[in-house]
Amino acid sequence: LRHHPDHPLLLQSLGWHQHLDGQTGEAIATLRRALEIDPGRRKSAHNLAILLHKEGQLDAAREVAVRLTEVHRLYPDGWNARGAIHLDLQELDAAAQTLGEALRLAPSHAGALANLGGVAFLQGDHAAAKAHWQAAVRAGSTRPMVIKGLRHLASIPERDGADD
Repeated sequence: LRHHPDHPLLLQSLGWHQHLDGQTGEAIATLRRALEIDPGRRKSAHNLAILLHKEGQLDAAREVAVRLTEVHRLYPDGWNARGAIHLDLQELDAAAQTLGEALRLAPSHAGALANLGGVAFLQGDHAAAKAHWQAAVRAGSTRPMVIKGLRHLASIPERDGADD
């Protein structure tokens, strides 16, 4: 870095290591700098969207994720990140659409399946939530949201379809 302080790949790597070291604010600034230098850098944008999302900066995270999917239309992880952000913003239709795009590109994408389960759950479609979460587990997901969601659904008595 001393010899190439503005090299976007080095900044991308530094940003992620700063995050791993608990320096999230510095990591966000570093990843923003990497994108200023090279706006098309896929991994920098993806990592920045994830960190902004984790920090609760949802509008900024959505902006980065939208740009990421506009530039890298065939990147399922970008669509999943964008869908997860829409989900947390309670933009359920947008979440379902973007997660659907992730699954179109990668049908067994565990993160997109898990997040789509979250969308279905919030929409009240417990059968679809269960199906998506079970598919996410089959795809390798060990996310606590998925495991807790499946346990919660298992604890709810199934309705027989009769009106109460």
